[in-house]
Amino acid sequence: MKINFTDIPYADTGYFSHLVLDHLSGSGNVGRLRSFQPDMHSIKLASQSVAFSTGKRRLLVDVLKEQYADLSLHEAVHSRFDLLLNENCFTITTAHQPNIFTGPLYVIYKIAHVIKLAETANKENTGCHFIPVFYMGSEDADLEEIGTVNIGKTLHWKTDQTGAVGRMKIDAAFMNLMDELSASLTSLPYGADLSAMFRNAYRPGRSVASATRELINGLFGRFGLLIIDPDHPKLKRLFNDVVTREIDEQFSHKILSETIRTMAENYNVQTEGREINLFYLRNDFRERIVRTNDGFASGTIYQWTKPELLFEVETCPERFSTNVVLRPLFQQTILPDVAFVGGGGELAYWLELQDVFRAADVFYPPLILRNSFLLLNESDRKVMEDFSMQEMDLFLSSGTLLNNWVLRTAGTKLSLSTEIAAVEELYNKVAEKASTVDPTLVPHTSALSHLAVKKLHALEKKLLKAEKKKFKVEEERINALKTQRFPHNNLQERVENFSIYYAEYGSSFIDMIVEHSQSTEQQFRVIYLPGGN
Repeated sequence: MKINFTDIPYADTGYFSHLVLDHLSGSGNVGRLRSFQPDMHSIKLASQSVAFSTGKRRLLVDVLKEQYADLSLHEAVHSRFDLLLNENCFTITTAHQPNIFTGPLYVIYKIAHVIKLAETANKENTGCHFIPVFYMGSEDADLEEIGTVNIGKTLHWKTDQTGAVGRMKIDAAFMNLMDELSASLTSLPYGADLSAMFRNAYRPGRSVASATRELINGLFGRFGLLIIDPDHPKLKRLFNDVVTREIDEQFSHKILSETIRTMAENYNVQTEGREINLFYLRNDFRERIVRTNDGFASGTIYQWTKPELLFEVETCPERFSTNVVLRPLFQQTILPDVAFVGGGGELAYWLELQDVFRAADVFYPPLILRNSFLLLNESDRKVMEDFSMQEMDLFLSSGTLLNNWVLRTAGTKLSLSTEIAAVEELYNKVAEKASTVDPTLVPHTSALSHLAVKKLHALEKKLLKAEKKKFKVEEERINALKTQRFPHNNLQERVENFSIYYAEYGSSFIDMIVEHSQSTEQQFRVIYLPGGN
């Protein structure tokens, strides 16, 4: 596809936090929260610092081969296994829960970003090899979030299953959801192909984690992306020392609390964690582990003394699951990672954790803000041309866009700036005259001036409001553009699913996103897709 695009600084969109913007620019107090800047030089430095033993590499490859055993592997994926055994091979990772049908568009953008970042790093760092990895957060239990998909309307997976979503099975309710989704896609050029891909991945009785692996491998396997499901006893055992220490000392919360205390002086805190940042995980059960008077408990079912719980860690590591505080440490323990790519919220909580990493003796990697895109079509471009909008204007509210258009169209007849200036000059003269009689009258004169100007500004707003009534058609067109491209006043990528675009453009949509992904340039890209007239 021939694509036109425009890049916008993240700071100019109004959708990114002060913390994330400081991380990108290196401004403020962000330096004390991280070890590396978000650039390619830092990735090169990280590759010189990561220590990942030969034994861990062999274990990782064995687990990956086991998890990929029932998939048809693209050669680009198969070749990665041997590469991972080499001490000069590293991973660049992004992570997300196994949302059904991949969830919001930004999941696709995350994966495309690590592919492009690894590709760029391979070109620029002679002597090392970098592999893109998708870390599947299969142990998440938030079905309300993971079990929804938006294709212009929101579809929900209504299942009675509980526990870690990755372990849930594709059931009759899911197949009914699949039928509804497929019906919405079949009229589009590649809708039938995508529906077939979905049905091949989400087969009845299969786990969500296995289905997600097959789907993402089908979309990105040709780029050499590896998908790791950390819910595996051999991987969990590598993390036993940290889990044991968390139970024994509750070390992470103590350290995090001190970081938050100083961080809160400048930034909003993303997560405060808990006293124990672990869950207990069984087939249909995932609940927090908490301290009790007699030891520890999880929900109302499981209770342990400390020795009993530590014995459980040693003998059944697969029964322990990290929360948002310790998950990054687990990820870095099982992968030879030299960079993590995440969204603004993810980077915000990673930036709280450097001291926790240090205390656990786990490598803390460079953090890269994932790419963001706004997808437009030719119809959108026509509206923008008609209203003299630039791409940056799209991030303004509908009301502001209409106001700007009305003011441009009406010329000077709605502006009282000349009259306001005349009033201010008049009252300045009055103040001068009053000061010669009684200087104490000057503040009163200034107050009268302020009141008069305030009333003129209010009148100016009423003039604009009255004029806007003549532009109902224009208002509807602007509102339609904003509603379609910023659903619920949110970024498109946080709401829409990729399927509505794949069904229109086929696999070339994925190719286009990978091609137009940036590595460490870090700007918001507005893309014009063909069609849509």
